[in-house]
Amino acid sequence: MTTKVTHASKTGVKRILMSQTNEKVGPLKKITLSWEAGSGPDGIDLTSGSGLFEFIYNLGPRGLSPFEYELAGKAVGDSISIRIKNGQVAEILEHLEALLPDLPRESASLHLRFKVLKITPADPGEVIKAMAETASCKDHCCGH
Repeated sequence: MTTKVTHASKTGVKRILMSQTNEKVGPLKKITLSWEAGSGPDGIDLTSGSGLFEFIYNLGPRGLSPFEYELAGKAVGDSISIRIKNGQVAEILEHLEALLPDLPRESASLHLRFKVLKITPADPGEVIKAMAETASCKDHCCGH
């Protein structure tokens, strides 16, 4: 996010100072990602376009999922690619799997690309709701 600060000097000339705030993926941040899936690293042939994926970081029942570890410290505009072998979607995404209902699961190997679109502090009400939903899953994710 770029913040503009206007300062009027004694001569009446306005100066615009720019300060860059680089939010990073971290605990209790609401993360918005775009995602695509392909059967190989060079092509996106399993989805018709980008989907959106939004969640609050670091609210899993067992701490960070392997997927969240990959996102740690990323900023808006950063991308990650993950290869998931058949049957490992739940292991990699853990509690977040239910948030991707359109994720193709038939492929022997999924190549997923995620791009960070937005990072904002999570609203306390959203945190409480997400924690309650995660706690209700216990050892599985039921999709709420």
